[in-house]
Amino acid sequence: AALAKRAQLSRVIGKYKLEKGLKALDKTRKEQLIKSRIGMAKAMKISTKLANEIFARIHKNSIEIQKKIRR
Repeated sequence: AALAKRAQLSRVIGKYKLEKGLKALDKTRKEQLIKSRIGMAKAMKISTKLANEIFARIHKNSIEIQKKIRR
């Protein structure tokens, strides 16, 4: 359910970015999110490597969804 909600939000964000002339991938924002998620993983005593891998895949999927909107 959480991944489906994320996909829906990615479509909304993709449309917004298209309307505003923004790129699907914002590298600065991605780095901010990675740091935040790694910090959360550490606080919850979860493997930061695992958290980073999961986040990276989810983020990649979000970018793919946003890029499809541009086609």
